[in-house]
Amino acid sequence: MTTATNTAAGVRELIVPATMDALNAALTENQIRPDKIISVMLQPRRELAIGDFDAKYHVLYRV
Repeated sequence: MTTATNTAAGVRELIVPATMDALNAALTENQIRPDKIISVMLQPRRELAIGDFDAKYHVLYRV
């Protein structure tokens, strides 16, 4: 599950499962260079959440 959203002009967010393989694959697939990454934030797993509860990385990057 990879989600990209437009958060502001020139900045986008990418949401991927919290594994290094998923993160690297999403960065490669979306052609995001390291110098374009603003931040990588971990959203921990939510024990009592209904539905989508796995840990995720939220990546902010410049386009």
